[in-house]
Amino acid sequence: MWRGGRVSRQTIWLVTTCVAVPAIGATAATAPAGSPGGQMVIKHAAKSVVATTIGVSHFGREYVVGTRAKERVAGKVLITTPSTWTRTSHNTAPLAKFRIPVLSGCSAVVTVAASAVATRASPKALAYRFTRQPAAVIRDSARPRGWLRLVQQAPGSEPDRPDVYGIAVVRLVHFRLGDARTYAWFEGCSDQQIRNGDAASGLANLLRTAKLRLSIVKVGS
Repeated sequence: MWRGGRVSRQTIWLVTTCVAVPAIGATAATAPAGSPGGQMVIKHAAKSVVATTIGVSHFGREYVVGTRAKERVAGKVLITTPSTWTRTSHNTAPLAKFRIPVLSGCSAVVTVAASAVATRASPKALAYRFTRQPAAVIRDSARPRGWLRLVQQAPGSEPDRPDVYGIAVVRLVHFRLGDARTYAWFEGCSDQQIRNGDAASGLANLLRTAKLRLSIVKVGS
């Protein structure tokens, strides 16, 4: 679990094989020859997106934070990213990673992860808890079953601190919240490009549309 900009790599299992899903305005779903990992591209009148499944298995080590290893989270999270983003992780990699193309000297890399937390807080309160004192708020709004928040982080001392951090939180069951988190590192970008560019729009859409199909599993069951 992320603390102060660090991404925990101990418990997340991701299945990044891409699948086509119906979408408003979609006209066709094709897998171009030579496309990485057999990605299915959903064509829209304005743009195309790629769907990726994040698989979280209770046979792995993804414990529900705050349960003292007595519960695990299982299921999957479905996310969509612009087709211009290049996935750089292989299938079943611990983290889903993407590279965003260079535009006017500005580029970025993105990591996406999923987890669950035991808490009495609301989805909005948890989103705010992990995005305190940002340099700028890019998105802050309700989303289906919860809340999303995307921020540009203030400079910190941590060497791996992401420039932009985002979280989408939904309620799974009583006192259990699930979340999808995005971590983005930018290179050669101005604050304006970071906050208002295509990368920010893609991250915000990912958090808004992410489908968290997660369940809580008692350890030993």
